[in-house]
Amino acid sequence: MFENHCLVHFPSLMRLAREAGLEYVEIQNLTEFYDDNRTQFAPMLGSCGANLVDPRGKLIARSYDILGLYSTFVFQKPDPDAIPPAVTPDPDEVERLWRQQAAADDLRRPQGEVMPIDPDQKGILGPGPADMRLN
Repeated sequence: MFENHCLVHFPSLMRLAREAGLEYVEIQNLTEFYDDNRTQFAPMLGSCGANLVDPRGKLIARSYDILGLYSTFVFQKPDPDAIPPAVTPDPDEVERLWRQQAAADDLRRPQGEVMPIDPDQKGILGPGPADMRLN
């Protein structure tokens, strides 16, 4: 099954959401989001066939490299009866916070679990068949 994945410029997404009348709630790395909401999403992630979780629903080490590439963005429609927010986040401030989060995610990533790179292998799947290599 093929899936589409999109690279999103977060400050642009913030602007578009604001123009559509949505309020920013949070941005969170997908691994943290999963840990916070494991009971809800463990069955869904466990059934996707990618072996990203153990039998208890906890993320396995290699899934951090994959899921760590993604972030969740949460927006909400404003409640018409609620008092409006004092300030909408400044796009420059949002970008700074986004970069801070990315740097923190890099520091949190387990360094001992990175697979060593074999200089003879090219790409993630290895060098490929000998008759297909460009020499």
